[in-house]
Parts: sequence; C-alpha cells; structure tokens
Amino acid sequence: MNTEFSEIYELFEVKMQNHKDYFEVGCGSSLADKEIIKIINQKNLLMIKQALPVLQRKINKKQPVNFLDCDYDSGEFNFELHDDEKELVAECMRIQVLENDGVKLAETSLYVKGDIKTYSPNEGRKTFMNDFLGNYKLAFEQKIADYNLVNRNTGEFLYGY
Repeated sequence: MNTEFSEIYELFEVKMQNHKDYFEVGCGSSLADKEIIKIINQKNLLMIKQALPVLQRKINKKQPVNFLDCDYDSGEFNFELHDDEKELVAECMRIQVLENDGVKLAETSLYVKGDIKTYSPNEGRKTFMNDFLGNYKLAFEQKIADYNLVNRNTGEFLYGY
C-alpha cells in the first residue's frame, strides 16, 4: 500500500502550527475554505519537493529505500513509508521552511548599510534564527543517523554509508 502525501502533510502541519506565517493565505481576502486548503496543499507540495532530495542524500546507501520514488501528480509515494520515515520527511520539510525563512531574513541585510554600529533588531533575529536552526538541524541529523543504523526491512544493522 502506497503512502499518500496527505499523511506527511498532517505531521508537517502539526510541526508548523506555531509558524504563523506559513498558514497565512490571502489575509483580508474572501477566500473560501476550499481555496485556502488548496493553497496550503500547494505550499506543502513545494516543501515536499524541496525536502525529498535533501533527505535522500542523507540516507545510507545500503538502506533499501528511495524517497524520490514517488508520484507528485497523484500525491503519493510508490511504496509504504514506516512511521519513522514519515516523521523524517515531515522534519525535513520543516527544516526547508526554516531555511527559506533564514534566507529571507539574510536578504534584508542587503538593504541595511554595513557601517551601522548601533544594535539592529534584524541582527538579533538572524543570530536567534541561526542558533535555533543549527540546533534543530543537529537534532534532525541525529534522527537520520539513528535511522541509518538499521535496515528498514530486516532490522539488521547497517555498517558504512
């Protein structure tokens, strides 16, 4: 049985519930609920498209899984993901959103002169974002390392990458 992207989206959306900007869609407009859901699902699809290649590069070559084996048109993987794999995909999607936010924040420095010596709230946000993202990525890398230890099908230990 194939795993549908909607299962991943549910996990991802729980992780993103405190990220106010991600779910802001057409604020002040009169979009119907169906239209809002469609826009959020399009955003989710973009994030999964960004996340899957990143995740696949981190997977042990001896691990019998290919996260890129999916059908974006039908919105499903061509195999069944285990629960920990669903979690990894959702986590990787969240990291992509946070990295995109970090890039937006970094781009604002293009408009601030470099010779300003006063405290800049933008610098404080960048420092916090870098620290937070660094810690979050480190925790994600540990989850990947744990996943890469054991064959997903047999439970036997895998050695080497």
